[in-house]
Amino acid sequence: MGDFQLGLILIGGACLLAVLLYNWLQLRRSCRESPILPAGHAEHAGEGRVEPAFDMQDEAQPSDTAAAHAVSPFSAQDEGGDPEKILHVSMGHPAAGALGPVIDPQIDCLVPVELFSPVASERLMPLAVKMRRTGNKPVHVEGLHWETGCWEQVRAGQRYTELQLGVQLANRNGALHHVEYAEFYQQAQQLAAALDAQADFPDAEETLNNAKELDEFAQQCDVQMGINLEAEDAGMPPWSAALIQSMALEDGLVLSRDGSRFNWYAEAQGREPRLVFSLQFAGTNFLRDDLSRRAARRVSLVLDVPRTDPSTDPLRTMWSYAAHIAQKLSAQPVDENGRPLDEATLQAIDAQLNKIFVCLSASGIHAGSAAALRLFSD
Repeated sequence: MGDFQLGLILIGGACLLAVLLYNWLQLRRSCRESPILPAGHAEHAGEGRVEPAFDMQDEAQPSDTAAAHAVSPFSAQDEGGDPEKILHVSMGHPAAGALGPVIDPQIDCLVPVELFSPVASERLMPLAVKMRRTGNKPVHVEGLHWETGCWEQVRAGQRYTELQLGVQLANRNGALHHVEYAEFYQQAQQLAAALDAQADFPDAEETLNNAKELDEFAQQCDVQMGINLEAEDAGMPPWSAALIQSMALEDGLVLSRDGSRFNWYAEAQGREPRLVFSLQFAGTNFLRDDLSRRAARRVSLVLDVPRTDPSTDPLRTMWSYAAHIAQKLSAQPVDENGRPLDEATLQAIDAQLNKIFVCLSASGIHAGSAAALRLFSD
C-alpha cells in the first residue's frame, strides 16, 4: 500500500471520528432543558427592614418529622441569582430517591459547568462537599442525571452529564459581597479543573449588583410581628417555664430543634405541615434551662411574615391561639409597649401584612415558599 493510499485512509478515519464526536455533542445538548426566565422583582414595599424582635431561625417542618426527610450533604440547610440566567427545567422523571433541584435564578448566582464526559458521583462528592458555603452564603451543587435527564442534588451511586453550581445572592446576613464571590469563584474553578470541565461564570460586577438589589428588596419585606400576653392582674405570681411547656405540649405545639421556642404548624392535605407562628418565653431554652427556676410575666407569640404561607391565615390563627392561652393564664393580649390589642388594631395589622404578601408574590418569591425560606434565613 502506497503512502498516498495510507494518507487517504487516515484522513477518512479522522473525518469519521469527527462526525461521531459532533453527533455525540449534539445529542448531549439536546438533553438540556428549555429555559424559563424568572419574574422580575416588584417595587419595594414599606420603609426599610423591621428588625426581628425575636430569634426566628428556620423550622420549615416539625422537628420530629424532619429527620424522616433525606438531606443532600451538598445542600446548605438552613436560593439570589442573576435574573438573566436560565433555570433548567427537567425533562423526564426523577429517579427514585432523588432530591430535586433547589438552585433558583431569582436568588442564586447560577454557574453552568460543562462536563466533557459523564462523571461519577463518587468522584464528584469529595469536591462538592467542600463547597457547602462561601462566607455566610449557602452553595449548592446539582447534576443532570445521565439516565433521567433531570437535575437533582448530587447523591451517591449516580452519574451526571452536566453540573450547575449556585451561590445564594442574599440572606438575612446581607448581600453577597466581593470577598464571598471571589471565594466561590475559586472553589468553582478548582472543582471544574479537577473534573476537566469548563465553568461558565456570569459577569462579577453584574452579579454583585443583583445581590445588592435583592438584599434591598428583601429588607422592605423582612417583617416580624408579635402578640404578647401579660397577666390581667399585676399582683399575680409569674408563670413558670414548666407551666408554659406543659401548656404548649398539651396544645400540640412542637419544640424547635434548639429548644428556644415552640412552633405551631398548619396541616395541609398532600403537603408538609407549614410553620405559622412560634411561642417564646422570656428567653427560656426548654432543653437546657432548669424550668423550675425560670419564671416570667410575659408569653410571646411571633409571626415571621415572609416565611409564612398566607393561605394559613397566619395572623388570625395566631390571634385565635392568643385568645385561647389568655383564657388559660388569665392574661390579656398586648403589643410590645404593653398596650392592649383589639379587633381594630388587628385589622390594621392584617392590612399591612397583606401588602407584604402581595409585594412578595409580585416578585415571584412567594411568602412561605422554598425561595422565601432561603432568602429570609441566616
